Amino acid sequence: MEEKSNLAPEEAKKKTQEEIQELILKNTEYENALKDEIIKGVPITPKEPFSLMIDQYIGNKFHVGLVKLGETFKLIRHSRRDGNCFYRSYLIQLFEFLNSQCASPESAKVEKKLKDSKEYLINAKYEELAIDDPYTALTEAIEKLKKLTPEKFEEGLIDLVSNKDTSNYILFYLRLLTAAYIKTNSSVFENFIVDETVYEYCQREVEHFDHDCDHIQITALASYMELGITLYTPMETGVVETLQFPNEAKEYPVSMLYLPGHYDPIYKN
Repeated sequence: MEEKSNLAPEEAKKKTQEEIQELILKNTEYENALKDEIIKGVPITPKEPFSLMIDQYIGNKFHVGLVKLGETFKLIRHSRRDGNCFYRSYLIQLFEFLNSQCASPESAKVEKKLKDSKEYLINAKYEELAIDDPYTALTEAIEKLKKLTPEKFEEGLIDLVSNKDTSNYILFYLRLLTAAYIKTNSSVFENFIVDETVYEYCQREVEHFDHDCDHIQITALASYMELGITLYTPMETGVVETLQFPNEAKEYPVSMLYLPGHYDPIYKN
């Protein structure tokens, strides 16, 4: 027999509203606590054995795929889960590429691309005043890393990417380059953007700090930099799905592990 409430209709309605408000408050408190934990986490970790990552996923549906991927990749860094994990993972591997290929034609080409990028953004209708500081942060970081000895490079790299003021400027700058490439090549991307214009998408998803990255942005940044990206995604079947951006790149020096909603840089040695 169904139990009847002793509350009058208005009192029952008020009680329901109070319960809803309490649930909203609890959810907000949880989200804020979660954000605080994310902020406290380090932006990027030193390299560590990929096997540790595999151990963390024992019993998880991705475990078999990670074991398979671990046959090729031996090291991983962990990028903070804050909406910038893709851009941070790309940034650190970009700096590593410039260091490892120092004085090579490939490195010189990428460095020139970065140093010419301010003009590219101005041509894409970005205000020079708005991009001056982020551009300066990027170029100064490149020069600073050049001066480090091989023994000091890893420490200097972690310090630079972990410096909130400097790294946030540079991450934002990478987002601007991505947005500029999408806008400049709008005919390439517009069919993949639903229910909004290319400019609205860039403003909402790309230029907005802490927003997660998607395949449109990955394609755009890799295409602008001419520095290919390979994403490795372990599947439940044990297969590792491999996606390369863009398709026509000559080389793919940037490698990332992709698990739902998150990117981490990975290394073969």
